[in-house]
Amino acid sequence: MAEIKTVNPKDWKLLVLLSVLWGGSFFFSGVVVRELPPLTIVLSGVGLGMLVLLPIHLIKLGNLPI
Repeated sequence: MAEIKTVNPKDWKLLVLLSVLWGGSFFFSGVVVRELPPLTIVLSGVGLGMLVLLPIHLIKLGNLPI
């Protein structure tokens, strides 16, 4: 017989958190697009990504290749 699997409360909480974060990003993107020019939004995203990823790269792989 097939085993019936159930979803535990922790998984439900994680699913709700994921849906709030995912949906919130679309909501705030809509607000930001109305208030700021596109170039500012793109440069902010790229700059934030650089600030997060550059230290990770330097710690794990060392200096950037030139």
